[in-house]
Amino acid sequence: DMKIKMINDYVLVRQIEAQNKSTGGIILGNVEPPCVGMVISVGEGKVLPNGQIAEHNICVGDMVVFGRSSLNTPITEDLGGGEDTYYVMKIEEIFGKKSNG
Repeated sequence: DMKIKMINDYVLVRQIEAQNKSTGGIILGNVEPPCVGMVISVGEGKVLPNGQIAEHNICVGDMVVFGRSSLNTPITEDLGGGEDTYYVMKIEEIFGKKSNG
């Protein structure tokens, strides 16, 4: 069971892979490759000045794409299945989802 519950517009992500090759197998040099991770927990959304919660489309289990700069808040935790490192980021730091296919 998830011991850490994100609130507001925070997302807990487990990094899956760091790709530093393009699809053609070319090693990318000075370009920061995007990171891919799985959403483990996500808050309800950002609380707006009027008290309403901003909608978002990030769900637990989503494979999401984000920048390497989002990896600056690591949490090492055993959430069942051994100790692993998870990262806290804001919904706005996620810039894409990976579709299965």
